[in-house]
Amino acid sequence: IIYTHVRPFGSQILKARYLTQQTSSHAAQRASQILLQEEQQQQHECNNNNNNNNNNTTTDAAAAKRSNVMNQVYGIYDEEFNLTTDPYASKRVLELTLSLPDDFSLSYEPGDSLGLLVPNPPSVVHDFLELFSLTEEDDDAENNMLIRLVEDEGTKKNVVSLHYLLTHVLDLSSPLTNKQILKRMLQQLLLLLLLPNDSYSSSSSEDDNNNDDVLALYTMMNDFTNEDWEEFYQEKYTVVEWMQQFPILYQQISWQDWVSVVLPTQTPRYYSVSSSPLVHTEEEEEEEAPQVTIAFSVVDYLTPSGRRKGGVATRYLEAMASSVLVGGGSSSSSSSSTIKLPIFPKPTTEFRLPPSLMTPLVLIGPGTGIAPFIGFLQHRRKQFQLKSKSLTNMLEGTWRGSFEMEEKDAKQQQQQEAASITPPIHVYFGCRHEDHDYLYREELQEFVDTGLISQLQVAFSRSISSNSNSGETPNNNKQCCYVQDLINEQTIQLITDEQHKDATVYICGDGNRMAKDVQTKLQELLLSHTTTTTTLEELKQSQRLVLDIWS
Repeated sequence: IIYTHVRPFGSQILKARYLTQQTSSHAAQRASQILLQEEQQQQHECNNNNNNNNNNTTTDAAAAKRSNVMNQVYGIYDEEFNLTTDPYASKRVLELTLSLPDDFSLSYEPGDSLGLLVPNPPSVVHDFLELFSLTEEDDDAENNMLIRLVEDEGTKKNVVSLHYLLTHVLDLSSPLTNKQILKRMLQQLLLLLLLPNDSYSSSSSEDDNNNDDVLALYTMMNDFTNEDWEEFYQEKYTVVEWMQQFPILYQQISWQDWVSVVLPTQTPRYYSVSSSPLVHTEEEEEEEAPQVTIAFSVVDYLTPSGRRKGGVATRYLEAMASSVLVGGGSSSSSSSSTIKLPIFPKPTTEFRLPPSLMTPLVLIGPGTGIAPFIGFLQHRRKQFQLKSKSLTNMLEGTWRGSFEMEEKDAKQQQQQEAASITPPIHVYFGCRHEDHDYLYREELQEFVDTGLISQLQVAFSRSISSNSNSGETPNNNKQCCYVQDLINEQTIQLITDEQHKDATVYICGDGNRMAKDVQTKLQELLLSHTTTTTTLEELKQSQRLVLDIWS
């Protein structure tokens, strides 16, 4: 089985926790009650209709109820996390542990990403339908029109309702901030507006307004530096909000044209894996089904005009994890057990651990950029444990099918293993507040205590806790700074040392500023290093500088 975005695996949320220390689970507690009630009601209706054939009308009616429930859930999170009064509300980082197939048909390695498919928010679907005077519970032929979808390169055809198409296939929710996509849509829309439309009639005043709208759209298409474009970019307008701004877009362009010509399809969201396939549980004797962990920031912010905007995927995942967040961090028989998230792997060929266990590593990942490095460190620790166990088995006479080694050879092998030192691993992490978004603090300190991490540097850009133990926090200067400010001579020495010619630097996180600033600092330190001629470009060419960044 090959899982892709058109044939994903239905994964269950096994565990969930907030990695941000000041984030309350009170919203999750309230939301989980609503979701559980909705699931019980849905199960009751399903039992009553067990002998009836499903039809599109029934499906859309259920979707309408689901819409109301999800609107309540999102409303609870908006209420509990007040962005104007709570300084920590907009910074929520969530970790999810997801189930994988029992037959191990979905595999991954540290450094890979996981693709997820999420539906458009019910409120957005409702707003689109309302613009065209369609409702989710209408029985008319138009709203329940069956639409034929072609999937898997034309080998499979599905027939779905309009509501399904708007919820799961077409993109109604992504902000229109990509100039190329917006220009293509504008070209299609203007072409449709120029076509004669006999079904639409208007007064002279409406014609004037329409002409103004067309002119504004045309200007925006040809000049992305004008005020209209700047407002759209700053306010992160979606397609539906765009239509509400320019009524001509739904008054003179039919929903059929929007669905068949203009609207783009949904794109998967990708999240870096933060676990190792070698590690399933802390209790090694306990067998667990395969699983994978991801971590992400919940996108939730106010635009310049004060409108609240949220990430389509991250807020949905937060809502779906509600019952797990309040259930001790693990799933139970609650509503989380019936929620299936469509996931599929996205392997990487570059952002991989070096094949040799003895390769020194420099891991630079502020914010959620630390997540894949947690997977790296888990993987390395488990690999060393397996290596040690293999040596023990070998010395006990169980090596290679119980063939005993001669005592001389065994002692020599043991001496070589004892002499080998865990390679240096330098980790750089940065966040805003030490008492809030110091992600994976306990895990990182454990890696330090066990000797896996040889140097841990942590930068705090906003505030440092007055109760912080200087022995625990590597940034002993207690000054607010950024992660690039902490890169030190020891790390440069590690990169340029003749004994560590294969030392590899990994950078993960924000590609707009952080990655550029870190590379600039590395270049400066390399150029100022008197005993080496190594440059940043040489590190890139030799694949000793590897990046996984996003905008």
